[in-house]
Amino acid sequence: MLEAIVAFLNRCGIERIEVMHGWTESALEDHPDFPALQWQPQMIAISDLLSLIAERQQFGMQLGRDDLFLEGEAPIPWQVLLCHEGDVHIRASDDGLIAGFQALLAPLGVSLVRNPKQLL
Repeated sequence: MLEAIVAFLNRCGIERIEVMHGWTESALEDHPDFPALQWQPQMIAISDLLSLIAERQQFGMQLGRDDLFLEGEAPIPWQVLLCHEGDVHIRASDDGLIAGFQALLAPLGVSLVRNPKQLL
């Protein structure tokens, strides 16, 4: 799924994103570097995201058991949360971006439910 998200964001012209760890239910919590990572946004090139995830997985991070926020402002504000409860949250004010995420995730068996209170 991450590869598909990265490819989609690239197609949208997004080059840099903010990455942040939130809640954790994995061994990442026990890693000595985790306190410096939790709730601390880090700007990276979108091309570096997959290698960053691989590095953090070496620290014990598990997608679906750890929050991982991906956020950007350009060309429009958006946020993807790979949630510690195993779901995906997407926030954006642009219907085209939401539709793009829906089209991307549907073949992977992920359906989106719209919550208008959560729009950016």
